[in-house]
Amino acid sequence: MTAGMRESVAGPQSRELRLTVVTPSAVPAATLWVSAPAKDGVAPTTPLLGLPLARRVALSAVRAGFARVLFEAASGSDLSGALCGTGAEVVPPGGPFPEIPPGRLVLLAPGVMPQVGWLKSLLARPVESGVFLLDATGETVALVDSAQGREVLAALAARAPEGAWEGAAAGSPARAPLSSPAQAFVVRGRLDLPRAERWLLQSLVKETDGFFTRHFERPISLSI
Repeated sequence: MTAGMRESVAGPQSRELRLTVVTPSAVPAATLWVSAPAKDGVAPTTPLLGLPLARRVALSAVRAGFARVLFEAASGSDLSGALCGTGAEVVPPGGPFPEIPPGRLVLLAPGVMPQVGWLKSLLARPVESGVFLLDATGETVALVDSAQGREVLAALAARAPEGAWEGAAAGSPARAPLSSPAQAFVVRGRLDLPRAERWLLQSLVKETDGFFTRHFERPISLSI
């Protein structure tokens, strides 16, 4: 009786089964740090087409694939209502900074409204481990791959009294074009809000949209 006949009678021969166990600590995670607004900046609770600015950022970050979203709170601000149900966390002014899993840490500048696709591109961009990369304009975003995210934030915050973002913008020699006006809009003051609304609406317009969709359905969908 051949080996093939014996296998057909006795059943398949036993084979060694190898399983690769991946622990949570071994999986790179992405964290988004949303900087607190400047003293004369727009509050994150300010509504934009029906939703607070902070909530729009948090929802976009979750859709983009960030495992954790941290909002740096300004003194005297309360973001709990704006972020309710989003899974985002609030860090009090001056810390203490929470534990951050190893992986990519992305810092948004104050007042930045991001597109989901842009945030995804920041997660996919190759960056040498330990190199802090700042957007060429110095006004929108910075990112780093590190196993010590909390220590990175603390070190940046210690560089400047305004917080981690100012420390990053002032001390990062490595710069690259990481954003464009179509990917992120910076709300610096209340006068920017009407332009931010138009930017947000324009980002959702498709060539196939009709008049009713552009002027009625899109605005309604933005507020729910």
